[in-house]
Amino acid sequence: MNKPGSFEEQLEAARRASNIKKMLFDGAPTTLVSLIGKKQYRRCARDIYFFTQDLMVDLHGKKHIKVA
Repeated sequence: MNKPGSFEEQLEAARRASNIKKMLFDGAPTTLVSLIGKKQYRRCARDIYFFTQDLMVDLHGKKHIKVA
């Protein structure tokens, strides 16, 4: 088991954050985007992304890595 905040754990957190970001922004469902508009979708996707990052902090009780 890795120590909290270990390099491996930070690397895994960054990888997961990157995967979530790719899924939300690069894999945007065309039908949904056309219904609510690109600007609204990106705003909602950004909110979901930051919410999941904050949730991970609460679950693990430590600061998370933000991926720009």
